[in-house]
Amino acid sequence: MLITDQGRQIAVSNLGWVDHGSLWRFDAASSRAGHVRLSDAKHLALHDMGRDEFAAVHHFDGSRVEITAHSFASPADVLRRVIVTGWAPKVDDGLAPWPSAISHFVAWLNDRATGAAGYYLISVTGVDAVIARLDWFNAGSYDLDYQSVIAVREVPETGELVFGVQRSSHLVVAPPAHSGAVRRVDLSGGHGNAVPYMRANAPEVWAVDYDTLVRLDRRTWTVTGTIRLQDAPPGTRMFAGDLWMPPDEDFAVIPRPGCADIAIIDPDTLTLARTVQTGRQPLVAVVLDGGRVIARDWKTGDLLRADLS
Repeated sequence: MLITDQGRQIAVSNLGWVDHGSLWRFDAASSRAGHVRLSDAKHLALHDMGRDEFAAVHHFDGSRVEITAHSFASPADVLRRVIVTGWAPKVDDGLAPWPSAISHFVAWLNDRATGAAGYYLISVTGVDAVIARLDWFNAGSYDLDYQSVIAVREVPETGELVFGVQRSSHLVVAPPAHSGAVRRVDLSGGHGNAVPYMRANAPEVWAVDYDTLVRLDRRTWTVTGTIRLQDAPPGTRMFAGDLWMPPDEDFAVIPRPGCADIAIIDPDTLTLARTVQTGRQPLVAVVLDGGRVIARDWKTGDLLRADLS
């Protein structure tokens, strides 16, 4: 994932197989990229928190999880921290409290941490944090060696939680506070790593299901449109990269590593508006203020550049 501050001057990312516990950061002012070491985690999952802040979920070996909050301007400084080593997460009271609006994260904890290995929802608000085991992610429904829970997003109108599952072709929708049964919402059959994107300017959820962008109405959970992102010869397929949209959501950016470019999607018509060549195999990409495009190569994490203008 690649995310930016509100002014789209700074972008941060973590490709776990390249960066591990370090943050990759690009500064438009200097036009340079570099790394900031945050921990010895195996990888980080980044979340845009608004107010020019982001959170990093530090995934270790399963015996503990840490969640830290940082500013884009000074990411080496920890603003907030939650440490999870069992059923009673601890909010670091020596740092600032978390926002009053609840924040949700997902992580895997092993038997040493909880006595019940599995994926957990970690919910944080103010000075409080709680965890809940995601019992729907079990061996009867998923391949626990092959799949994982990779993301969670909250539906602003209802408080429902929407989970993405690795190598799955559905999203999982859970009622607020786990007050009822979960439902599985089918995508396009691509069995990709679908991360739900909650649109701010429309009651929609978008997800990239391997090579297809799927648009859903989050009031009815019905599919309202799809677009195949990469045409391929018969018998071959290539996945698309991570979805990104600017704050006004007037276009969507989706890298296409098999085409060495990024696709610009019209959100109203769900059609391909144009492509921008980056070279190599872009996996994540954003458009900075002024139309500058930056992306990262899938295998190496190298910086790729282009221009939208």
